[in-house]
Amino acid sequence: MDYSPEVKLFMNVFQGDLDSAKEVAIVFCQYIPKLLVIAKKAYQKNDVVGLKDCLHKLKGSIGYAGFIIEAKKIERFERKLNTTTSALKINDFNNIITQISLLVEMVNLEILSIRNTIY
Repeated sequence: MDYSPEVKLFMNVFQGDLDSAKEVAIVFCQYIPKLLVIAKKAYQKNDVVGLKDCLHKLKGSIGYAGFIIEAKKIERFERKLNTTTSALKINDFNNIITQISLLVEMVNLEILSIRNTIY
C-alpha cells in the first residue's frame, strides 16, 4: 500500500506489523485530539503547569508514533515556557496544533484503509 510520507514515518515504527500499527493508530487518533484540546485551554488560561504537562505528553506520544520533527518542535515549546504562556507566540502554537491535527487525520484516514484491507 502507498502511504503519505507522514504516515510512512508512523508505519516504519511497526516494521510491517499492520495489526500493531492499527491498534496504536486507533489509540493515537483518540488520545492526541484530547491532548490538543487540553493544550489549547491551558494556553488560553495562561496555565503554564498544565500546558507543560500536556506538551510533555504530546511530545512523547508524537515521538513514539515516529513524528520526530514535530516532537522536537513541541520540546522547544516546552523549554520556552517559564511563567507565562505568552513565551509561545500564538501563531507558532496554532501552527504546531494544526500540524499535529493533520497528522492525526492522515493516520486516521490511511489506517482506516488498512483496517478495511485486513478484515
